Amino acid sequence: MNTIITEISTLLEEKNIPYKECMLTGSFSCNKNNDHSDIDIFLLSDRVNNVTVESHVFNNRRFELILFPYHKTHWLLLFQQMGKYKYLSMFEKGKVLPMRKNSILGKLDSLKNIFKGNCMEPNNRQILYLRHRITDLIDDIDQANSYGENLLTVCEIVKLLSQLATSAYDYSGRHLAKELSNYGSIEACILKMVGNCLPDSDFELIKNEARNILSMYGGLLYRHSTNYSYDGGDGENGLFIQIEGLGYLDTRVSKILYDLTPQIPNSDHVVVFYVGNNQMLERGTYIHISCKDYPATTNILNGFFLRRIDWTLSQNIRFSYPYQIGFDVALYLGGQKCLDKLFPLFQQLSRLIQEDLWNCRVDHAYLVQLGFAVLFSLKSGFGNKLPSGMFLHLAEKFQCEAIDVNQVYNTTQLNTVEKAMRRMHRKYFLAQKTKLEYLDNSINASTPDEVKRYIDWGKNTASILLGIPDKDILYDPIFIQGSSAREQLYEKVFSTILSILGIEPHEKYSIFFMLSELEN
Repeated sequence: MNTIITEISTLLEEKNIPYKECMLTGSFSCNKNNDHSDIDIFLLSDRVNNVTVESHVFNNRRFELILFPYHKTHWLLLFQQMGKYKYLSMFEKGKVLPMRKNSILGKLDSLKNIFKGNCMEPNNRQILYLRHRITDLIDDIDQANSYGENLLTVCEIVKLLSQLATSAYDYSGRHLAKELSNYGSIEACILKMVGNCLPDSDFELIKNEARNILSMYGGLLYRHSTNYSYDGGDGENGLFIQIEGLGYLDTRVSKILYDLTPQIPNSDHVVVFYVGNNQMLERGTYIHISCKDYPATTNILNGFFLRRIDWTLSQNIRFSYPYQIGFDVALYLGGQKCLDKLFPLFQQLSRLIQEDLWNCRVDHAYLVQLGFAVLFSLKSGFGNKLPSGMFLHLAEKFQCEAIDVNQVYNTTQLNTVEKAMRRMHRKYFLAQKTKLEYLDNSINASTPDEVKRYIDWGKNTASILLGIPDKDILYDPIFIQGSSAREQLYEKVFSTILSILGIEPHEKYSIFFMLSELEN
């Protein structure tokens, strides 16, 4: 083992691969390797923005590097808990390596407990599709005309059930079997299906086994739509509507938002936010509706979209039951008491920007300037009570969003690219410094009224945030290491504000970088 650790450490150093924590996994971690085995390494990195897999040959060995975004550890923990993420079976046999301080990987088991009882399994579109497809195939067995048809149908069921169990949707054959081996009881059921199919032709037993496995993922699913609406689901925390791939400035989206809000009972519980490329959520505009009368709200929304949305746009609209983001928003924003105070503020900001969208006062440059204006007003409202280094923390968190926006570099290049990016932003800051300092310190008669509304909102929000007692803020030990619960809450709120204003992730980095430079 010491030899392997030395080789891994040398590889990462010589290849200049950026990482914060490291785990050996795969066959070498459990002494099941052979002469042809790759060395599988799981890395948490603050430079990558998506799960990245790279192969490297070093000292005549092949190394497979799986890099996971450090700042998205929430999702890593959630998906491990649910057993839905195809790379996370490696944690069952992984060995954390002592080359760096392992503040996250070394505490995964205990950190998972934070989410128990607070997580809501995302109604993943792929899971719904597989459930629906398997349901259809089970019914096909009764309608088959020959043993051959049933045999081929069973083969397809086996493959889809394996993909459902492992979330390895892109795998087949040897790789899929390898993933499935980590799910012992499900693997046994699936192999039993195949075994009964070949010698006994017992298709009734096969159908029952398939139903049993499917029940672990919600059961048979006859009604399923890949269009704008999913039937079903219940809960009390609300729902998301996703307008996939379309941003704020799309006129069709602004029309939807303008018409939709009055249709929803208690429409003061509606927040609209935007997610850019390379996030855990798909790119697009999201409408978050907090509602108690879940079925009634769903019926209203279904009726609204059926009456008012043309078929080309309807392909981009989907409901999610419950939250598609995968975990309790109250937990992420500091607990339910914090959320109760923050949600009305977010709604007010959302309403302001929707009015500007509808009145055509918004272009993309305006959105970015508005982001600066709102955070400046927040900063002013906090006065000297804003924790030192707040914007620097956020700039560091979002730097991976800006390093490789179009994903054209490999990990060995990222350190160099990051340095060049910071030099560029520093140069841009120096060119804009006088103007930014003026914005930071001066609101005068020439400030447009529509901007003053946002500035007033920011100062009011700062006052409310300052008034939240420390005891009401839930501490999240994996958001940013070393931050207090209050600092974490502020950082999350600042990021959410920019999402409501339609700011792209790499532009968030630019805003936080400029503000951090002004702090110095």
